[in-house]
Amino acid sequence: MTKRFGGPALLALCVLAGTPVRPPEGIKNLCDLRILPGVPGAAALEIPRVNGSELSVSPRLQSGRHPFILTKGMEEWAALGKFSSLDWFKETFPKAIVDYYPENLADVHRKPFLRPMQEVLTEFAREQEPPPVGWGQTGKSSSSRYIHWRMTAREWGAVRHLLKPQHPFFTTDQAWLHKCLPKKIRRPRDGKVNWPVNNWIKHTHWKIIVIGEQDSGMFFHADGFSTSTFVAQFVGRKRWKICTPASHDVMYRAGDVDTFFPDYESYPNFRAADCADVVVHPGEVVYYPSHFWHQTLNLDRPCVSMAGRRIDENNMHEVYSELKHRCKHPGPDITKQWPGAAPNLSKRNCKAIKKCFKMWKDIFARDVSDSHGEL
Repeated sequence: MTKRFGGPALLALCVLAGTPVRPPEGIKNLCDLRILPGVPGAAALEIPRVNGSELSVSPRLQSGRHPFILTKGMEEWAALGKFSSLDWFKETFPKAIVDYYPENLADVHRKPFLRPMQEVLTEFAREQEPPPVGWGQTGKSSSSRYIHWRMTAREWGAVRHLLKPQHPFFTTDQAWLHKCLPKKIRRPRDGKVNWPVNNWIKHTHWKIIVIGEQDSGMFFHADGFSTSTFVAQFVGRKRWKICTPASHDVMYRAGDVDTFFPDYESYPNFRAADCADVVVHPGEVVYYPSHFWHQTLNLDRPCVSMAGRRIDENNMHEVYSELKHRCKHPGPDITKQWPGAAPNLSKRNCKAIKKCFKMWKDIFARDVSDSHGEL
């Protein structure tokens, strides 16, 4: 087992090197922070904090190729107040199906229980006794509960007005989503509604609300589907380790490396990973481009955030290719066995993908300068 090097000894080393640092709020371990250039395992990726005006005038960040944290971008959102009460979710969406991980999602092999929101949050509200050694904030506790709510189009439509105004960087789907996908129809033979936008949102996990408690989190991975991602933090603090895709060859398999407490004896190549270690606070939005690897750790109870996806000029070709592949090679329809699970793309959506891609090219195919200077 690798002996972890941290605490006062590491802080002293940083001071001697002329780089005094303190751990971010809520973090007790120094060994994974951005500390010393050239030290194996030290993070080098910089993720700037910017406000909306700074984001709007930064060609570098507007390009969508670099991660950042938006501050002061949610101050007028009614959701900041609504989402602070888990009873609001339980009362507003009692029958919504959520992915429930009663033993955390720190392990890639954990599978969810698909259960109604009201039932899960009633259980979640019963606060657990802390472990004998206390909540260690390692993200590995099997006692910490974790919830993924993969929203439907109707559910997203019921909350989207609570998330206004949004910075235009995060609303690019408004220009194409309802224009390239087919309209909702009611099938005459059985009266069932065929709603392509709903199928799209559920299949792609277009909007997800995540609820967790302290010491819960998600294992190290890169998102599927090739889109970029933004995550708005409503309640509690969430710690992130975010790594550039240029480091892909040193990441091993999803879930192998615990980036907060890396075992370099078992995974020595991870020393070369280019990562940042940040804490995102309520009212902030973290953004990372396609293929960036990441691991999360909830520092408070409850911890509530919402993830959204973004297609742009950087990833539209990959997204198009992946969609075509999914249409050509659909997996088994798991919704028959587990109602509420993510469905395959519908035939109507598969026929519309080419139209969507043409629209993306018209909207996004522009020359975006990529400045490497200071903001």
